[in-house]
Amino acid sequence: MTGIAAPIGICASKGLYNKNKHRYTSSLSLFVSVLDLGALVQFRISDGSSPLSNKVEFRDFFSPGLFLVYNIGSCPFSIYLGGNYSPILNRVTIDDQIREASHFRISAGLVVDIPIANIFTNYENHKH
Repeated sequence: MTGIAAPIGICASKGLYNKNKHRYTSSLSLFVSVLDLGALVQFRISDGSSPLSNKVEFRDFFSPGLFLVYNIGSCPFSIYLGGNYSPILNRVTIDDQIREASHFRISAGLVVDIPIANIFTNYENHKH
């Protein structure tokens, strides 16, 4: 299954030191998502003719989740595994009827990681 995700949350990372290269080459992160704006985009792309409710609420984007992320060094790609509650702006077809539904999903994949801001960065020297 594919889809658009644009989660917003807080991430804590730990650099992984490569002894052969004598430097940090990747990192492991724990990401806690709070919102997912991708649900709005996915809803619109899946059916461009249906009007979106004029009453879009916080609950439509509320998407708490927890993910373990392996950040591949020197590139924006990351591999993740985790789960989150998906907002109500998802549509499913049951018995030829389209219904809006929320659900919990477990997912894994390759993503482009685009941090908005770093709150704290520690460049500690690795001692051999």
